[in-house]
Amino acid sequence: MNTYNLLKGHNLKLKGGPSKKIVEAPEGEFFAIHPCQFKGMKPKLLVKKGSSVKIGSPLFFDKTKDSVKIVSPVCGIIEDIVLGKRRVVEKIVIKKQGEDFEPLDKHSLESDTSKFKDFLIDSGLWSYFRQRPFSKVPDPSVKPRAIFLTMHQTGPFNLDLEYILADCKEQLLSGLKLLSTLTDGNVFLSLKRGSTFFDESDLDGINVNYFGGPHPSGNIGVQIHHIEPIANKDDLVYYMSAQDLASIVKAFESGSYDFSKIVACGGTGLENPAYYRIKRGALIKDIAGDIDSNKYRIISGDVLSGTIANLEDSLNSFDEVLSVIPEIQEREFVGWALPGLKKYSLSNTFVSSALGLEDSDLETGLNGSIRAIIPFGRWERVLPMDIFPDFLIKSILSQDIEQMEKLGIYECDPEDFALCSFVCQSKVEVSQIINDGLELVEREG
Repeated sequence: MNTYNLLKGHNLKLKGGPSKKIVEAPEGEFFAIHPCQFKGMKPKLLVKKGSSVKIGSPLFFDKTKDSVKIVSPVCGIIEDIVLGKRRVVEKIVIKKQGEDFEPLDKHSLESDTSKFKDFLIDSGLWSYFRQRPFSKVPDPSVKPRAIFLTMHQTGPFNLDLEYILADCKEQLLSGLKLLSTLTDGNVFLSLKRGSTFFDESDLDGINVNYFGGPHPSGNIGVQIHHIEPIANKDDLVYYMSAQDLASIVKAFESGSYDFSKIVACGGTGLENPAYYRIKRGALIKDIAGDIDSNKYRIISGDVLSGTIANLEDSLNSFDEVLSVIPEIQEREFVGWALPGLKKYSLSNTFVSSALGLEDSDLETGLNGSIRAIIPFGRWERVLPMDIFPDFLIKSILSQDIEQMEKLGIYECDPEDFALCSFVCQSKVEVSQIINDGLELVEREG
């Protein structure tokens, strides 16, 4: 048991934070699954327009590892299959009808632990796992070196997992023991420093660590870096959401799918920022209501590392935050010459840094144009990892794979560098460059 108090980073102060009350989101008529959200999968469709599906019916499988499949969260009819460039499947739209479901076998948590992996694959719930490096859905045939689970999140508008999972403590304890059957190494559990959530629980065999400090101390990549760093591309570890683990255990024990999850909905574009209980695949318009997309930007995920979405999309399968923030309408005239009394800044450029800002209604403007990379040390001040981001970024831009590997590319993930993008004086998309670097080493590896 170790405690890590990380000093580098920053907690964004944003208006519209979600209140800690769980609201039952109205269930809409249509649901959507986005195959491109499952990184590392090459989908092969098992349905076509007009096909009938049940809860748990396979929608597509991965052509590179055909045991991995994605199943339907609802019963209904395939309303549409949206294809993008080169006939890439972008979205599967399901019109909900009825409540029929594919049956699952019930299992005993005491005697059937050896069947856990087969259950995950057969049920389609294996896709809840992701691996590092590359943050993709893992190959079930490759055993991980370790498995990580975190109950500590620090991103903007993040969920308080200990609050929403207070009634799921037994499922989480059972889930941690089940995870240990998938690896010959350790199962690591990360908690917030000072947490008493599991104080009266039996965590024998689980490696527990406590983390404190500003964002991104709650990022799983940062925690892996400090607990057991990834050495090379073949040094695989698994991780997953604590909510997903609780859902898996419920399905394993009861024989019925549980596709509900709680998401934090925050931002000044929402009438009622709160925690919402939704069903996977629910459209954003059914969660957040009517939003003027010309005035507000809808983001699946947090404002630092999320992706732009629209009302007809569903949340990313791995996201537990929906953010709606003001969209910049026009460029501010001579903004560089103004004192910036209300400018959100982590440098001393504006007067606001001396006055101290309360919660800010942060907009989407860049406040400047892209320019040459100048090493001012700002990236290092918000990255709590023993990595030299300046040199790593330049090695990626020059496509020097050997140097990228020496500088720790396999330990990196775009979300861990999101704050670097936020504070960058050169307006460089640091996260996107990290993603490009990971794609390069995986492709050339």
